[in-house]
Amino acid sequence: MGEFLVTLGLMVIGASALALLAKWCKQPLIIGYVLAGIILGPAVTGIVHDWEPILWVSELALIFLMFIIGLELDLNKIRDVGKVSVLVGLFQVTIMTALGWGAGMLFGFGTIPSLYIGLVIAFSSTILVVKLLDERKETSSTVGELALGVLITQDILAVLALALVGTFKSSVVDVPSVTLFGLDLGSPLLTTSVTILVNGLLFVALAFLFFKYIMPWLFKNTLESHELLFISSIAVVFFLAALAGFFQFSLAIGSFVAGIALSTATYSHEVVGRVKPLKDFFLILFFVSLGLQITFADFGSPYVLIGILFVGGMVLKPLVTFILLKLFDYNNHTAFLTSLNLAQMGEFGLILVASGVLAGVLTAQTLTVVVLVTIISMVLSTYFIEYDQEVYHFFRPFVEPWDRIFGTHPEEVRNVPDRYAPEIIIFGITLVTADIITMLRNKHRILVIDYNPARAISYKEQGIPTICSDAIDIDLYESIDFSKAKFVVSVIHDTSDTVYGPSSNAFLIRKIRNVNKHAAIIVTSKTEDRGKKFYKAGATVVLTPAIMGKRILKELLRVHDVKKLQHLGALYFKEMHHDAPFMKEL
Repeated sequence: MGEFLVTLGLMVIGASALALLAKWCKQPLIIGYVLAGIILGPAVTGIVHDWEPILWVSELALIFLMFIIGLELDLNKIRDVGKVSVLVGLFQVTIMTALGWGAGMLFGFGTIPSLYIGLVIAFSSTILVVKLLDERKETSSTVGELALGVLITQDILAVLALALVGTFKSSVVDVPSVTLFGLDLGSPLLTTSVTILVNGLLFVALAFLFFKYIMPWLFKNTLESHELLFISSIAVVFFLAALAGFFQFSLAIGSFVAGIALSTATYSHEVVGRVKPLKDFFLILFFVSLGLQITFADFGSPYVLIGILFVGGMVLKPLVTFILLKLFDYNNHTAFLTSLNLAQMGEFGLILVASGVLAGVLTAQTLTVVVLVTIISMVLSTYFIEYDQEVYHFFRPFVEPWDRIFGTHPEEVRNVPDRYAPEIIIFGITLVTADIITMLRNKHRILVIDYNPARAISYKEQGIPTICSDAIDIDLYESIDFSKAKFVVSVIHDTSDTVYGPSSNAFLIRKIRNVNKHAAIIVTSKTEDRGKKFYKAGATVVLTPAIMGKRILKELLRVHDVKKLQHLGALYFKEMHHDAPFMKEL
């Protein structure tokens, strides 16, 4: 026990130090956790050398990590991310898993290890991409929405994959037959399938009875006590994990099922509030334990595996994603940037490989290679995403020919009459502009421009003149007469200035000003500094939501009369549904 506590303490201290270093280097904290394990383990210093505590910690951390994932998993997210993201995620994971499995089989890795290789390649890093998109304030952009939608789909598929591959044990591969309730059923493949099916049905049946009759009674008697609620939640985790293990499933799957069950209960918020602090702690322990298991002894020559992972995860996966998005009529710029955001291996791949090692299906050498390649891919991906515009312009000569392969399908995303001279041009379809378009459609000649095909087609079907195009597409300004426009509004998610050219809003402002000196150009800006650049480029009004929100808050705080504030609040509430004069009153 003393050795276990010392190991645990060293893991936490090392994780804290290396995570701080990762933060200074602007890298994901996960990289710091894994590096802490590598440094403490036999790969570098050998300070932690007792394998038994490491394996205990690794499996315990995986159990609680999967429980928290199940607890936080919201299946309704699939409904919110959109059909395109779901389909792209499904096809991309299926194709990359198949390609990875095929490559593994071709180079003699075996059926089950090859399946793991394919799954590792297929899944990207949700933690990394969400962090970078949030820092760049791009989560609401078309690229951000597509990338996040695909990642959510990937995460759900990853959990299902873990449930499937978690049933494979080393015995399935090594022995000539499998028994069910002591009976030898013959063929390994047949008996394994029957065993999984029967055990799965029994596990689901018993788990359902537990959720239906025992769990409600248990929590009904514990909700009033925070301590009882906490310990009861942990007891449910261990009970379901043990039940899964009894039926030859991984313990992590049992804990995941417990998380799903508790997340759907009426008292789920209370449970989440009590056990959520465990998430970060066990997340740290899991990834540090991964690093501790890395060893370069008998490392051999894993160049083939390294090549499969790198080529699959950072070349073929973004290429497949790009092609899928082109099939859904997204332009080159959007398809390329979305694909670039997904060009890395992720944390779910590490969880899968760790579960494979614990099950005896994968070797420590495979774990070492996957962890190292995943870390390197995350680091490289950070810079690719940070300089995505530069990367796109570098590859642009190789990207443009794809339009000749797939075509641009202009008849599906463009319904502008000949010689059409719009009075009001709106770049970007958002919640704000959607109401404006509805209000103006029958009163003025309007034109809507958006580079999301799904949105553009929706407005085209309503009979509204619409073009699916990027604001930096030169052909757009040659095909539309901007000289008669009175108002031009842009709420598009703006790109950054690069050595290759100005940002999207700056570009459209200058192109319009070349042919129309009198139009009122209204654009939005994320920052005050960028807004000043837009004014210099020729914008009439620049709206910066953060600054406007700050100004309104200051004005509200100057109102010392509570009744006046209540009146303003009531007006603003009405304005959410009608056109109440909130701003005038303020």
